[in-house]
This record gives sequence, structure tokens and C-alpha cells, in this order.
Amino acid sequence: MAFNSAEKVANRLDEVRALAAERLERSDAGAFREVIDIFAATAAHDEILEQPAEELYGSLLALWKFCQTRNPGESKVRIYNPRIAEHGWESSHTILEAINDDMPFLVDSLTALLTEKGLALHALVHPVLQVRRDSKGALAGLCKPGEKNTISESVIQVKIDQVADPKALAELGNEIESMFADVTVAVTDWREMLSKLDDVTADLKKKAPKSEADATAEACEFLDWMAANHFTFLGYRHFALKKSDSKLSMEPGPGLGLMRDPDYTVMRDADGKFTHWTPQISDVTRDPSSLLIIKANRRSTVHRPVHFDVVAVKELNDNGVMVGEHVFIGLFTSAAYNRSPREIPLLRGKVARVIERAGFAPSSHDGKALTNVLETYPRDELFQASEAQLLENAVGVLHLATRPRTRLFPRPDRFGRFVSCIVYVPRERYNTEIRIRIGNILCDALDGRVASWEPSFRTEGLARIHFVIAMSGGRIPDYDAAAIEAEVATAVRSWSDMLLETLTDRCGEAEGARLHARYGKGFSASYRDDVQVAAAIGDIEKLETISEDKPLALHFYRRLEDSETTARFKIYHHGGPVPLSDALPVLENMGFRILNEHPYRVELGDTDSWIHDFHMESAAGVEIDLSELRAKLEDAFDATWNGLVDDDPLNRLVVLSGLSARETALLRAYSRFLRQARIPYSIDYMEDALAQYPEIAHSLVALFAAQFDPENKLDAEGRGAERARIMAQIDAALEDVPSLDMDRILRRFRNAIASTLRTNYYQPGADGRPKSYFSFKFDCDELDELPLPRPWREIFVYSPWVEGVHLRGGPVARGGLRWSDRKEDYRTEVLGLVKAQQVKNAVIVPVGSKGGFLPKKLPAGGSREEIQAEAIRAYKTFLCGLLDLTDNLVAGDVVPPDAVVRRDSDDPYLVVAADKGTATFSDIANGVAAEYGFWLDDAFASGGSNGYDHKGMGITARGAWEAVKRHFRELGQDTQTEPFDVIGVGDMSGDVFGNGMLLSEQIRLIAAFDHRDIFIDPDPDPASSFAERKRLFETPRTSWQDYDTKLISKGGGVFSRASKSIQLTPEIKKLTGLKTDKVTPFQLIKAILTMKADLLWFGGIGTYVKASTETNADAGDRANDAIRVDATELRVRVIGEGANLGVTQRGRIELARKGVKVNTDAVDNSAGVDCSDHEVNIKIALGAVVEAGDMTPKQRNNLLAKMTDEVAELVLRDNYDQTLAISITEARAAEMLDDQARFMRALEASGNLNREIELLPSDEAIAELRAAGLGLTRPEIAVLVAYAKIVIFGQLVAARLPDDEYCQRFLIDYMPTPLRKKYRDAILAHPLRREIIATVLSNVVVNEAGPSLINRMSEETGAGPTGVVKAFVIGRDIFEIEALRAEINALDNKVPAEAQNEMHLALSDMIASQSQATISRASDHTVAEVIAIYKPEVSRITECVGDLLSPFSRKRMEKRIAGFISAGVPKELAGRISRLEFLGGALDIVDVARPRKRDVIDVAEAYFAVGARFGLDWLRTTARGIEPADHWERVALGRLIADLRSQQSLIAAAALDIGEDRKGAACVDRWADAHAEAVRRAERMVQELREGGALSIAKLAVASSRFRSI
Repeated sequence: MAFNSAEKVANRLDEVRALAAERLERSDAGAFREVIDIFAATAAHDEILEQPAEELYGSLLALWKFCQTRNPGESKVRIYNPRIAEHGWESSHTILEAINDDMPFLVDSLTALLTEKGLALHALVHPVLQVRRDSKGALAGLCKPGEKNTISESVIQVKIDQVADPKALAELGNEIESMFADVTVAVTDWREMLSKLDDVTADLKKKAPKSEADATAEACEFLDWMAANHFTFLGYRHFALKKSDSKLSMEPGPGLGLMRDPDYTVMRDADGKFTHWTPQISDVTRDPSSLLIIKANRRSTVHRPVHFDVVAVKELNDNGVMVGEHVFIGLFTSAAYNRSPREIPLLRGKVARVIERAGFAPSSHDGKALTNVLETYPRDELFQASEAQLLENAVGVLHLATRPRTRLFPRPDRFGRFVSCIVYVPRERYNTEIRIRIGNILCDALDGRVASWEPSFRTEGLARIHFVIAMSGGRIPDYDAAAIEAEVATAVRSWSDMLLETLTDRCGEAEGARLHARYGKGFSASYRDDVQVAAAIGDIEKLETISEDKPLALHFYRRLEDSETTARFKIYHHGGPVPLSDALPVLENMGFRILNEHPYRVELGDTDSWIHDFHMESAAGVEIDLSELRAKLEDAFDATWNGLVDDDPLNRLVVLSGLSARETALLRAYSRFLRQARIPYSIDYMEDALAQYPEIAHSLVALFAAQFDPENKLDAEGRGAERARIMAQIDAALEDVPSLDMDRILRRFRNAIASTLRTNYYQPGADGRPKSYFSFKFDCDELDELPLPRPWREIFVYSPWVEGVHLRGGPVARGGLRWSDRKEDYRTEVLGLVKAQQVKNAVIVPVGSKGGFLPKKLPAGGSREEIQAEAIRAYKTFLCGLLDLTDNLVAGDVVPPDAVVRRDSDDPYLVVAADKGTATFSDIANGVAAEYGFWLDDAFASGGSNGYDHKGMGITARGAWEAVKRHFRELGQDTQTEPFDVIGVGDMSGDVFGNGMLLSEQIRLIAAFDHRDIFIDPDPDPASSFAERKRLFETPRTSWQDYDTKLISKGGGVFSRASKSIQLTPEIKKLTGLKTDKVTPFQLIKAILTMKADLLWFGGIGTYVKASTETNADAGDRANDAIRVDATELRVRVIGEGANLGVTQRGRIELARKGVKVNTDAVDNSAGVDCSDHEVNIKIALGAVVEAGDMTPKQRNNLLAKMTDEVAELVLRDNYDQTLAISITEARAAEMLDDQARFMRALEASGNLNREIELLPSDEAIAELRAAGLGLTRPEIAVLVAYAKIVIFGQLVAARLPDDEYCQRFLIDYMPTPLRKKYRDAILAHPLRREIIATVLSNVVVNEAGPSLINRMSEETGAGPTGVVKAFVIGRDIFEIEALRAEINALDNKVPAEAQNEMHLALSDMIASQSQATISRASDHTVAEVIAIYKPEVSRITECVGDLLSPFSRKRMEKRIAGFISAGVPKELAGRISRLEFLGGALDIVDVARPRKRDVIDVAEAYFAVGARFGLDWLRTTARGIEPADHWERVALGRLIADLRSQQSLIAAAALDIGEDRKGAACVDRWADAHAEAVRRAERMVQELREGGALSIAKLAVASSRFRSI
């Protein structure tokens, strides 16, 4: 309920009483409680309520105790600062307490004194107590008024501003005691002074001359009027007239009241000293008047703090001659001032005479007006002015009614003590400033001081100020009243008036009036005081330019008196004032030191404006050429203020170097790039280097302009010359830089600019203004000290609200753009990702690229929508920066971007993709591309509304699941039919985790966690948990908290990661191995990661596993440092990295060494990028169809949707094949180690690989592996596989093989079936047809033959890589390898993976050997020509080869077939695979048959007969079992085996030549008979080799030589 103030006061006093009852003895408490209401009754309610009960209790109790003793008649005063330790209570104020006999004027005199001292009163209590005291002054009790033997005492307690200085406190107390003494004597003698006045009046009536009867009567009436409560009598003294030396003087006599003190005086002499009487006043003795009414020089200390009124009455002898003077001092009462002067004796006659002298009839208008003037005239002036003075001034005031204006009416005191000045000014212009200004003028003119002033506003339209100017020298100087009045008029004449005149002169009457009406009253008083009208005109011009839409205007200027190192600056702001905390840093960063600032409010009615006027100096002490820099400085501040450039100390270059804000921002952008490029210097240090050497900074900008400014009209040669000149100029300047650090910094700036290939700096925006963001394209090979690996090209985008980089591995590159939160090192983040992207992109057409952008203006504390909106703005700016520098394709022609000087070749391919934070941004990206008219249209960013939805397809998870399935197959488990335990990172709302955990109904998800929650299900039911996961996945924005806990097995649950601790159930303890009852969420997550399980599935962002040799810092993911575990701690069998960087590469290698099945993230989750690449290339193909009008966009979109499933199949096939390639390579890891080492060295030699960066083993580490009989691990093989594809791709794109007509099939088969026939022409005309073919070919070669085949073949044959690939393609077709692979792969989960891998190795061996055999045969033919020559005949040989083998070979073949069949391989496939080993000479057979026109089967019979007859098949088979000691032995062995096959062909050919009419075998027999001796030697040699122990390379070399000699 609401309480009124009285109720609140009562409540507060009750609190005080309660404190008294609690703390005081009962007897004391009773008396105090009785007096509380008496004290409080005299206090204001608000003063009581402002004091807490505790303080109020202390103050009242202290006052009550103060009242306990007082001697009668004593003025008891105490003034102190209460403190708990000393006084028992405390207050922040000084306390004044006083007790006096009750009398008038105590309270008002005290408050007047305190106010004069400038001390504010915070609370006042002033009760009057009726008391009885004993003889010692002790309080005997409180009494009722009127009781006998009691005293009325005035009790006062005042809380004032704290006076902390003890000396000042003591002085104040003395003054108060003196004041109370004055009050006492004045009140005590009041009646006696009144009686004395009666006596004086009677005496005057009796002794005054008859001739003065009327005047005397009027004087006596006035004295009677004074006695009638119109004068407060404060003192009296009698003066006797003395005559000596012909001079009169007044001799003071006894006094009353204040004048009891014989030394108490109220007049000052000419020297300013107090005196009883002055010679000037002595002249009054000659005045016929019996009364003198004047103002004293002393102020009263009693009642009111104003100058005393002095009434002097002549003392006459019996002869009517003056013999003395009776002087009364006091104060006319308020009644005297409020009564009409026509009712006051003396004044009534004076007023009447003045009106009469004016000549106005009393009833006339002027007469009445003059009467009103005199009625309202200052009363003191009526008393003291002569009639002549009064008439003159009153008539002057009268005329102001008809023409109001500024007037001055001075009146000198008749005794020369002061000048009374009545000033009239327009009322609306009167204020404190005007009053002070006028007072100063009067003081200056009259050489005095303002003794008093009093304003009055009775006259309509005018204000009256009555000044009393006391004379400093005791005399009134000569003065010119008219001149003083003119000066006052000028001072009063408003600044607004002068403004109107100037505006009218400048702008014309109409416009001047308009501007004056708007601004005349708007400028503040401080502005009008500080700013001359001429300067205000310029301010108005600026103010006219600002509005709500354009709220800021600026002006740099300098006053004539200012130093050249200083400047002044005005900010004009629409609306509220500019916060100094915002403006000052901008100016300081521009190189200014702020000396002062003056803010001025401009009130404009609807909306205010503000002017901020700064006075500044150059912080560096340099001269500021405003004529040159004014516009640049204003532009710099404006750009900074509006966020168009960053606010940092580099902006001082505008002053120091004369650069514009935009040129300064250019250098800032390069500094930010260098910092991201890991220059070992801070931003501040780089800025200091540029500021310390401003000439070099200027030259750097000039270098940039020489390279890229399209307006300089230079051709390439001219640009080069100008560039060289400026570079030399910079070099020369650098010689004078003594600091090595700064020299290095400045050289890096120069290098970065020189390495720039393109920029959008000179491109205008859509509005024709310069763009507010910059982008630079760099040649990374030219950049000094760039961290490895070096991209091919790099684009850096910079603006105040976003920065970003886009790194590309080649001209045709693609990769995601991520929203980075790593302010300090987002390029490092992107560099690490692009390295992985290079590997990942090995399966697609473009090489790797990666981009990252850092939004710098995300709203602090903003909503999700607000943050997203700002991120999208940053993202779009980043994309614009990329597209600004990218060529376009229009009708097949390359069109360079506008206003871009290109220092490189055509570069039109730019494709981006979603990444962290940008999963839903594809349509935004494509919208930007559409705005640019970019040729890729919505192929620019895959996955948009008209693209493939990765989450809907589940493509990334499905691709990673192919790796998981292979891992488990190779462990002998089928994930689709056999339950297995899974732990995971992620939740069901996520793409990769959610889709992945729905790819098998056999999943037993026992634990998982994301950034919010931890999920544990110790013994899940596969079916019900699968259904629940599916429900969560299909429900938008779910978390683990939404999981139906009723479906979780005993002891499990969902736990928030925000919890302080988690209580563990026995089941969780058993599952995790934890022993304690409670753990933190971090501890539980670490336990989950190290749980025993079959699969660890990564579907969430973060790096959770590292090598035991690594630190958390090495992992580069600080957010997860607390939960990361070592690879050695994991107890899973399989890792599935559906998300990036779940495990560090070293961690993967360590896991693989301990037997865990793991690839790399680049291998596992490549399906997403693969799908996007298919989408882009399909859209490019169909784009031509749409452009030709053969398909509508809607039809295209429908077709894209229709092909979704097949696109997924194409993508997943890549995942399947790549993981198979790793498995096949892993199967011979130790055997192929030397080959792989040579391949790595070759890559390093060509600059394509840095083993240290990719964490591939050094030569020393390889030697250790070789000694241990080990090879590379799967994660290492994955990297090598990727690099092999990347290198082969680059070699193929540069070669002619992709143009071979046969290779079109790779392009066609890359596309989904609906496109292959109907849109075949569009596919064949694809702008990236060669790149697509090269991609498919590089993948096929590496997947089927291993990563080192091409390098090995090139080394052994001397053929170029593309020649080897061509041979591979031919051999693959001739021997139908693709069909065989398909049949083998169809046996997944039907036969052991080991058997499948063995068959794939057989294919790999076959294609390797046949590729070598094909190289020379293919060099002069197209692929199709070679295939046409050999394939039909090889097919016939393949069909009957089993029947042609020797018993040795047949037995070997049958054994292998049986082994395959026993593993579950179909008999026919087992036979076909097993026969491949014996087809090594198939091409030789065809070559022998063709020129001889022999049936190829007949030749084959001869061929195999030679092998059987001479044991060549045994030699080759046995030779393959030799373990070469090094690479050279391996090469030698391979050549010897090939040589034996060649000798076999030659012998067969020779046999056929001499037995043309015989069958093949018979021909061999005939040939042997013809060469019996040689044959016997050969046979004996083979027999010796069979019987002579292990076959060696030396023995094999001898055998080869022997056969060559046959």
C-alpha cells in the first residue's frame, strides 16, 4: 500500500524509538523518546526520510545530550564531524548545534551566515524547549509553556557540507558565536532603542525651528512610522558635534545594540577602513533637513545579510542649532518595501513633487504611468536620490514603455561612496551571463566593485537590475554615462542579432531570415561566448549539410594565432552528442594529441545537432599543411568514423606521409596479410615502421599504383620501367634504415606488393565510388618467407568488417569457405585445411583449395539472427573480393574483370563450397555469382536450392561408411549383418554423425558426445535404438537431451556438459573403467574416448586424439585440450573420420602401428567434395544446353534431382576404389617401401612434396622401417596415393593424352547415364573435359596399380609419365581388367577380404607388367589403334592359355585356382585370375603372329612350348621369389625376367620360321633338333640352376645371357 509522507515520518521515528528502547537505559530512553517528536516537529519531512534510522537516532540523541547542561544566558555552540569512535555515531556532514535563550533572528541569522559561506544545509532542527535547570545549569526537566521558573531555550541542529579542516571548523564556530552575540545584544536593547527613538522624535518636535515646521512634522511622522514595525532596530549611537580648526566633526558617544561596542562602526573612509563618521557625511550638518537616510558600508550579521540602513536625526539645542546626531542602524522591514511610497512619510511628498515637476496632470496617462514608475522604483533609491535625480531617471524609465530598449540610469552617492546604477535590458535576453557582463562593464567604467545587485521583472518586456557599485578609491571618477550605456547596449545586444545581420549580408534577406529563424536561438550560451559570428556562419553552412541520413560533417581549420604544428577540428553531428570516448581514439590514431575540446549543443526544435570543437597538436611535432591535407584529414576521419577504414595508429600516415585514408588502408591491408603470413612482427611494430619512414610508405603506395592503376595509361613495358624505378628508389631509402627489424618489415611490404598479380583496389562499386573492401591476388612462389606448403595462388580480402584468404593448389581448384573464429591465425587454419583438401581432391577434377573468412564486426551479445546476418554480410563481401579478381567466360571467350590490371594469364575457374559455418550459404554464394554474371552461375557453389543436398543424400557419411565397411570386412566382420559397438563424436541433428549412425541397423551406439551433452547407453538394443536415432535425425534441431530415456539401457543416460559433476552408475563404471562415483564431464568424455569398442565414429568438429609424442598445442584445437586423449589409449578396432581432423596425422600413424584400422579424414570424408564436383561439372555441361535453348532451367533442375541416386553411386564408387587402393598397397607395404621411398624423393625433387609437412617418413626413418621389415601405414599410404594422383593429373593436363579419342569414354562415364547419350555433345564440349579425363585417369591408374607405378615405370623405361599412363590404359582394356575388378568387388562379404586383395594384387601385377610391355608398342599409335591390334588376339590366348601351359605352370595355376575356390571365389573367376600370371608374353605372341600371318593360338603353343622345353617358366616364377637387396637389384631383376620372356618369344619366332607347315609345338621340336648342341647347353644350365640351390640375380643374369646366345 502507498504511504503519505506523514505516515512515513511516523514510521521512521518509530524506528528511532525502537533503537532508543533497545540501547538506552529505561530512564534515559523515556526522556529521549519524549523529546523525539518535539525535535522532529520542526524538521522537514524529506530531511527526516533522507536519513537512515541509525543516523537520525544518532543525531537526535547527540542533540538531546547537548541540551543536558547550559548556564543561563549562555550561547552554547558546538560544531563537529561525528565519528563512531569519538562520538558514537557517524554522518557524512558537519554538525552544528546551538542553544540560546529563545529570541528572534537566531535561525535566520544562522542560515544567512552559512549561506554566505557557501555551505549547503542538509537538515535543520530548531525546536524551542521550555526547560527547568538547576543552579549548575543541568537540565532538570522539560516543562509546559508558561510554567514558573522555567526558561525558553532555542535549540538548533544543522547538518551542513562537511568542513574537514579543523582550523576552518574552529573559525566557523567563532563566527557563529560572534553572530549569536550580535543577535543577543540587538534583541536585548531593542526596546531601549525604540524608547530612544521616541525621545529623539519628541525632542525634534520641540526644538525644530518654526520655519521648518512642515518639514519637521513630516520627519517626525516618518520616525513614528519607523517605530511602527517598519524598521528593525539593531544599533544606536549618539554623536556630539565638535568644532575645531574651523572644521566640524562628530564625536561618538554611548551606544545600544550592536553599537554597544564603542569600536563597532558601519562606515568606511576613503581608504576603505571602517570609521564612525566620514568628512563627507559631516557635510550633512549644513543640510536644512533634520533627517539623513543612507546605506551603511557594513553588512548586517543579524536577520538579513544586507547593508545596514542608517537613519541619522539631528540633535538641536534650544536655539534650533545642531549640536549632535542620533544615529540608528537596522533594516527596513518588508512592509516598508511593499507599501506604496505615497503612504510613507517623506517619500509621499517627494513622489508628489516629482510628478508635479514633470508637468503631468495626475489623472493623465503620463501622470499615471509616471506614478507607476515611482511606485515600483527601487525603494532605497526613493529614500536616497534627490528629487532632481529621481525626476530625470523616472521620466527616462517612463519613455521605455513606448520604446523598450537597453538603458542605464546611474546615480552617484552624495557622499562619494558608491554609484547606484539602474539598468534596463530586454527581458528575454536577461540571464546570469548578461548580469555579470553588465556588472563588469560598470565596474570597469567606474573603477569599483559590485557591492550588490537586485533584479526585478515587473516591467513587461524589460528586466531591471539595480547595481550598487562601491568605489575602490573612496571617490567617484568622472564617467560618461552615455558611453557606458552604449557599451552595455552592445553587451546586451544579442549574439543572435549580430548573426541575423551577417546572414542577411551573406545570403540575402529571405535566406538569411530562414537560417536565422532556424539557428538564431539554437546556439548555446557557451557557443555564443566562444564563437565569433563570422565563424558561426561557416558552422551553419556545415550544419545545413547534415541530416538523419548524413549525420556527420567535418572541418579542419587553424586560427591565425595557432602554431603550424597544431590544428583545430570541428565535428558537426545530427542528433545526440558524439561520445568523446569514440572520437578521441580516432583523432589520436590519426597522430594528434588533444589539447582541449568544447562541445556545443544546437537546439533545432525537432532534433538537436552538436558541434564539437577540438584543439590539437601533432603528436610527432611535425608541421601540418592544412592547405594540402585538409580534405585528406576530413576524409580519413569520416571513413574511420563510418567504419570504412579501421581505427588504428596507421592512420597517422595521413599527417606524416600525406597519404589518403584509402592509401593508408591499402598498407593496412598488406600488414594484415603479412601478419597472417606469419611475419614475426606485431601489427603495432609494422605500423611503427611505416610511420617512422613515411617516405618509404609513400613509395610503397606509388609502387602499387605503378603496377595496378589503370588510369596511368602505361603499357606493360611502361609499368615495368616505372616499377623498377620505384623499387630502386625504395632500395636506396632502405639503405638509410639502421634497424634490421624495420628494414625487414619494409622489405616484406615491398615484396608483398611486388608479388601481387591482381587487385580490385581501383574498381569502382555499383555507386561509382571506390569499394570499401580490397582484394589482392598473390603469386605465392614470389612471396618471401611464406609458410609451407606454398599454394599456387592466393587471394586476400580485407575490409574493416571482414578479412579472409583463399588458397588454391592450381588453376582448376575447389574447396570450402569456412567461417573462421581464429582472429590471429585464420590463414594458418586454412593452410592446414588446404593441405588436407589437396589430398581429398585427388579423387575429383579440381585440385585443392580452401578459404576462410573472419567476420570482425559480429554484434556483441547479439541474437543468433543478428550474428548470422553480420556473418552473411562478411561472407558476401569475401565472395565479392574473390570474384572481383576472377576472369569470366562469355560465349567461350575469357573476359577480364573491369579496372583490373592483370599481371598473370587467364584465370576464370573459381568454385567454392560449404564448410564450417557456411553449410547453408550456397544459395547466397550463387546469388552473388549471379549478380556478377559469373559464367558458372549456380555451379559456383554446389549444394544450393538447385543442387545436391549433402545432408539429404547423406553423401559424406555414406562415403566414410565405405571406408568403415572395408575396415570391418578386412577384420572379417560385416557391419550390415553383425552387431558392433560404436562410440562417437556428434549428435543426431548433425549431417555426418546423424546420417552415419543410420547406415547400419546393427549399430550398438554405447556412447557419444557433442559440445552440449554426453550420451551413454551401456547395453543398447540395436533395433529400438536405431529407431530412436532415426526419429531424432528426422526431427529438426534436436539434441541428445531429446533422446527417449526410457529406451536407454540400465545405468545409462544423457548428461549435460555444463554440469559441475556427473554421478556414475555401476554400469557406466564398468563400461568406462572409471572407479570414482563422481567425475567431471571432461573426465567422462576422456573415458568414453578410451572405452573398448569396435568403431570410433567422428561426426563432429574437433581434434580429439593425438599421438603420444604430441602436445595439445600440436593438435591446434584449444577448445578440446581438456578432453583430448593419446592414440595409445584408444581401445577401438576401427576409426571412421566422417568429420575433419578428428585425429592428428601422427595420431593416425600411431594408431595404425598398433593395429587399428584407420585412413585419413581426407580419404574417409571425400564424398562431400566429390559430390559437389560432380554437381558443378554436370551444371557446366547442362549450362550450355540451357543457354542454347534446348532445355529450360526448370527442366535442368528436375533432371538434376532425377540423377541424385546415380550421382551418389558415382561418388561412392570413388570412395570404394580409393580405400581399396590403400588396402592393396598396404598388403605389400614392406615389399614396396623402397619403391615408395624413391617416389617420395622424386616428388620432393620436383617441388611437389614436403615430407616433413605431410608427416611422411624421412630416408632415415625408412631405413629403420626396412630393417624392421615394416612398410608405410594406411594413413601414410593415403597421403602418398593422393600425391600420386595430384602429380599424374598435372602431367596429364599438360599432355596430349586427354585429347585421344579413346579417352572420351572416361569423360562420358564420369557423367550420370541420362546425360551420356542425349547430351553427349555438351559433355564432349565441356570446358573442363581435359581436366575431367585427367582426373579419372589419374584415379584409375593409382587405384589399380598403386601410387608408385608410374614413377617406377618411368625410371625403368625412360618413358614419360603420360606414356606410362597411355600404356596402362591400353593394357587395362586389352586384358579387361575393369571387368575383373568388378567381379572381385562383387564378392564383398562373400569371400574373405584377404582373398579379394590377393586377386586385386594379381590384377595390379598384370597391369604393371603389361604396361611396361605396351609402352614401346603405343608410342606411335592412338590408344584405340593399339587396342584394336592386340585385344582380339589376347582374348583368344586368354581363353586357351590353361591348355598350353607346361606341367610346372599348370600345376602352379591349378593350385592357385584351388586356393581361391576354397576361399569362396567362383571357379570361373578363380581361373581367370590365376591365368593372368601366364599371360605375360601375350603381346609378344601377337607380335610374332602378325608378320608371319600365323594363327595366334599356334604361336602361343610354340611360345609356351619353348618355356616348357627350356624351363623358362620355372626360371621366371622362381625369379619372382628373389628378394632384391635394393632398388637397383629390383630393376635388374625386372629386366632379367623381361629379357627371359623376350628370349622365349624370339626362340618361338625362330622355331615358327623354320617350321611354317607345322603346329607350334612341333616347330619348337624341329628347331631344337636343328640347334641340338645349344639346346643341350641350355637345358644343362637350367638343370644345374634347379639343383644348385637358391636362384640369385647373378645366376639369372648368366641364364639370360646364355639364352640370348642361342
